[in-house]
Amino acid sequence: MRQYTVAEEGIGSLSPDLYYEWFHRDYSSWAKKKNKLAARWWMYNSIHQELGYAEQIDSSLTRRAKIEAMNIADRTGGILDAAWLSEKDKITKKQEAFKKNIGLIITKGGSYADKRYWEEIYNCLSQSVNAIRDAYLPNMKRMAAYQLIYKDLVKRNNELVMMLCKWQGLKATQDMAEGSPVVKANTKNAVKSAFARWKKSMVTGSNGSVHGIGE
Repeated sequence: MRQYTVAEEGIGSLSPDLYYEWFHRDYSSWAKKKNKLAARWWMYNSIHQELGYAEQIDSSLTRRAKIEAMNIADRTGGILDAAWLSEKDKITKKQEAFKKNIGLIITKGGSYADKRYWEEIYNCLSQSVNAIRDAYLPNMKRMAAYQLIYKDLVKRNNELVMMLCKWQGLKATQDMAEGSPVVKANTKNAVKSAFARWKKSMVTGSNGSVHGIGE
């Protein structure tokens, strides 16, 4: 027990004296001076000084957590996507009109390759909408992205309408050309008719003689 108090607090003395004198002379000479009490006191002061810094860090982290919670509410899509709720109606209506016009390509005279081309554009714009809805973005940036997609939808739909009108005009012209009767020229009859008119024009006088042709 004495050895414990000497090592921990520097109090008391080592015994038996003869034992420490013969076998642990060096230790007995500095045991009281190098006890653990000073180390404990130094550690206590160090921790106490860091307590203020720890409280500041805790306060900063708490404030940051509140800010991030607000950011998550603002930047998360789904039911919290206020920008989509604002732009949803006009985007979906324009998508429906665009898809409907794509379905008219074949009947208006376009090819299957034309239809696939416009379907790819439609799918690209639809995927863009889904990507923005799932993205971690502030509502202001999300709103700007939706508006850009809507403008592109309007532009592409107008281009498709113009192409539909063009295809319809070409198809109507082709149908008229295929429905018109083809008149084949009778070369033999035309030559006879022309010769008769020429012969008649060469007849002069009352005796019916024809100039240039011997009787």
